[in-house]
Amino acid sequence: MMEEVTFASWAVQRRDPMSAQIVEGTVKDWNQWQAEFRGQIRALRHWLKNMERQLPPVGPGVSRLP
Repeated sequence: MMEEVTFASWAVQRRDPMSAQIVEGTVKDWNQWQAEFRGQIRALRHWLKNMERQLPPVGPGVSRLP
């Protein structure tokens, strides 16, 4: 089984403190961005669901998607 090599693990293996600090900061920034993005997606889904509830009922002549 091969170990996954990331830039962070590579920097730690090299014992390069500057590279490790940069990577650590980048990882934190990336994780924060992902969390904010997921929150925005959840809010968008919630808004869309509420908008869908406000739509009038589908008439009998309109075919529904599967």
